[in-house]
Amino acid sequence: MRCEASSRLMMLMLLAWKRLSSVMEVLLRWTTMRRLWLEPCLLMLCVLWVFWFPMLGQPVNFICWNVRGLNCPDRRATVHETIAATSCHLACLQETKLAAMDQFTAAFLGGARLKSFAQRPAVGTRGGILLLWDDEAVQV
Repeated sequence: MRCEASSRLMMLMLLAWKRLSSVMEVLLRWTTMRRLWLEPCLLMLCVLWVFWFPMLGQPVNFICWNVRGLNCPDRRATVHETIAATSCHLACLQETKLAAMDQFTAAFLGGARLKSFAQRPAVGTRGGILLLWDDEAVQV
């Protein structure tokens, strides 16, 4: 099973490398076809693979966090404070449990640095991925 997942990941990375502009679309299409969520580590590896090489060797700081829901204002404040306290260029938040993410909520969570975002909405009370990134450090 691990070998199969690794070969699928390599195939996905090569496809995303060829089409940098649509990497999130490729990831979302792949997970939707299989009706599965990628493991958080595999998702971050794929995102780093795509974003690492265009940065010409500059280090990328990232945070990957299972937030277990962002419906509560206190939880959102905790996420905002944690991201603000780090110097991350990418933040991947899993299990947001939000059906839709508006620009204001994403801007609050990302703070002043992480201005861009892409999201995979939750289905009912399951899932939800939010990817936030710094436009100055990462080019999409």
